[in-house]
Amino acid sequence: MAKAQIKHLGHPIISFPEEWDRLYKEWTSGTITAVAFMNEVGMKKAAFYNKVKAYKLQN
Repeated sequence: MAKAQIKHLGHPIISFPEEWDRLYKEWTSGTITAVAFMNEVGMKKAAFYNKVKAYKLQN
């Protein structure tokens, strides 16, 4: 039923927060820690590193 209606199953897909680019640059330069980055965007560890991987593939 859901497949026929093309509905997403499972956990909701988390989009990149608005401040992602700025925080990513700060994190890669060593200005902030990964934990501070995760707290700022409100992500858990696994979601954060999955988004980092996706972000690297995009750019």
